[in-house]
Amino acid sequence: MLLPTRWLRSLVLIGFASSLVGCTENGVSLFIQGVPRPDPEEGCSVDPDPGGSFYVTGKLDKAFTPAYVRSVLIGNQIQARGEADTLRPETSQVHFYEAEVTVFDESGNQLLSYTHPTSGFVYEATGIAASYGTAEVTMIPPEVSSVFDTSAPPGHQLVSRVRVFGTTLGGTEVATGSWDWPIFICQTLFGEFRCIGDYPPEDPTDACVKPCRQGQDEPHDLRWNPGNCCDQGNCATE
Repeated sequence: MLLPTRWLRSLVLIGFASSLVGCTENGVSLFIQGVPRPDPEEGCSVDPDPGGSFYVTGKLDKAFTPAYVRSVLIGNQIQARGEADTLRPETSQVHFYEAEVTVFDESGNQLLSYTHPTSGFVYEATGIAASYGTAEVTMIPPEVSSVFDTSAPPGHQLVSRVRVFGTTLGGTEVATGSWDWPIFICQTLFGEFRCIGDYPPEDPTDACVKPCRQGQDEPHDLRWNPGNCCDQGNCATE
């Protein structure tokens, strides 16, 4: 049976639109919310909670680490496709497999663009509420931080533009929209300049809590250096 031309056009448009659902990078179906704070007292685990605690910007102290690596929180608003009555499997859950990063200097000049493998998983959306998962991203690699002279404080402001790619259980390729994260690179000069906070803490009786990633975002406690009291387990803490 031949279909009227207007019907054929409608079917083509419907099929084309259906193929784009969840595939386009629109910053809505899949999005990066931010950088959650890990909990050092819980094994540095990152809770995929959109109402949790987040960093507002990044800091990298080259005295302790040459790279900036963090987990990002990713929201999934792709609607559920599974049906319990018909035993139709759910296909809107997403596996993350790759991160794309472009690094810019403080003047907006592109320094480097690269991709690297990552991993993570997020469930499908529930009604109008997104589901959340995490993926680890190297936002500043050593080859970028090494070109900046941080011997003279204060340091340099960089911006990392991030996208994360994934595949739904139904085999559809999806990607987050682009997300920018400012990172300040500096270097502690012992006895002269402290890049991120106090070294050691103002109160030497503070409990020994090892940072999740030394030289990133949180003050580095010198008592954790090899041979010092936190490292040896003999600090006079309260």
